Amino acid sequence: MSYLQAIVGIDIGTSNIKVSAFDFEGASIYSTSRQNKFLEQENHYDLDGEYIIEQILDMLTELIENDIKIVSIGISSMAESLFPVSENEDIKEKTMVWYDKRSQKEQKDFHKKFSKSDFYNITGLNSEYLFSIFKLLWYYNHHSDLFKKADRWLPVNSYVAYKLTGKKAIDYSLASRTGALDIKKRDWSQKILNNLPFDSTIFPSLKESGKKLGAIKNNYKEELGIDYNIPISLGGHDHICGSFAVAAFQGNVILDSMGTSENILSIASLKQLELTELKNKGLNFGLHVVPGQAYIYQAFNYSSVIINNIMSIFFNKPVDELEDEDFKKFNKEARNFQDQKNSIKLFVEQNEDKFIENQKLKDLNLLNIPLNTKRGEVFMAVIRYLCFKSKQIIESLVDVMPNNDQAEVITIGGGTRNELWLEEKAKLLSQPLYINNIERAVTLGAALLGGIGADLFKDYQNAAEAIKRGKKRVK
Repeated sequence: MSYLQAIVGIDIGTSNIKVSAFDFEGASIYSTSRQNKFLEQENHYDLDGEYIIEQILDMLTELIENDIKIVSIGISSMAESLFPVSENEDIKEKTMVWYDKRSQKEQKDFHKKFSKSDFYNITGLNSEYLFSIFKLLWYYNHHSDLFKKADRWLPVNSYVAYKLTGKKAIDYSLASRTGALDIKKRDWSQKILNNLPFDSTIFPSLKESGKKLGAIKNNYKEELGIDYNIPISLGGHDHICGSFAVAAFQGNVILDSMGTSENILSIASLKQLELTELKNKGLNFGLHVVPGQAYIYQAFNYSSVIINNIMSIFFNKPVDELEDEDFKKFNKEARNFQDQKNSIKLFVEQNEDKFIENQKLKDLNLLNIPLNTKRGEVFMAVIRYLCFKSKQIIESLVDVMPNNDQAEVITIGGGTRNELWLEEKAKLLSQPLYINNIERAVTLGAALLGGIGADLFKDYQNAAEAIKRGKKRVK
């Protein structure tokens, strides 16, 4: 029997867990996914580590059953959440998901003694309750027994890698989201840790993305029915793995990831960054999966999710029952008002928490809809509002980075299937957009980093250049 050799990327996202196999030029061979699930209790949302591992093993088995030989694995994931692990104690391996609000008080208490300005100048982050150190503070205050039992606390991709290999490490892109990393020094910040009841030993050792962590354990080889080793490497933060696949080493690029939320970033050398200027622009930054590189980004956490929910309201059907015909109808009715000179200007009002809890949108309100408005006008206004939000962020990135005024704006994500949305965004920006033709950018980025760790690629640039890219221009 002949097998297809494949580099494999695993991505543990908020909504779905994905496993994708690619050839050495980045072409998709096989992809599968499982819905992620949360343990929900009293508005608390926990990730279940055991469930995640079960789903990943099931999907790896699916690949192997489809005659794929896995030659390497790279792992990416959502940020901020940390799993407690222990080699000697029996503990429940679950953790609060990134948007869980339990740590709000811990964040406020921390900043009574440590200013948000100092926090930004060290970490490059505008402080939010979601960062890992505030989650850890909550566990320290409310579950001291668990805190004592845990040997280490691992980001989601590190947790999966640890379960598969027995080795512990944290990559720099996810360490950047803990709130404890000194970005310039690329090491844990003693100034921050001196104001916490724990030290840096709570984290595993720092490791570059794309460096081999270990090989898959023998018991999992038996479970998968294979007799060969699979080298496993850490990928990194999901958005950043996606940017590696799409934009790494491509010159001057701004990457717009159009999904449920919208994350817009630019890649730069660490030496180029002036933190004071970035803070005044409301931007954040962190370490990229490519050593020596940083990413600057800003996001708004409701993008295509607003379009979906507007359609749900006006078409009177649940979001998960929307079909392709509904999206075509939405765009057709919106186009009727594309050239209207005095179009309505939509505003979105939300509560002080900008993170949409469990994507329920219960705290968002759409304002400024006159009573005589046709629904197509509302559809067009929604699209233009989202385009305006994107434009604000892109202009901020252009302002702080040299030569960004000449940057190409490359779009990825599910939102790129909406031609009207892209047309309006290009019109508002007064420049063309480019749709990248890479499918499954996040898992491909993780897979490439796994290939580097397995010595299938010479280095990061060699891996990025090995894949075949193409792009479509939106006028």
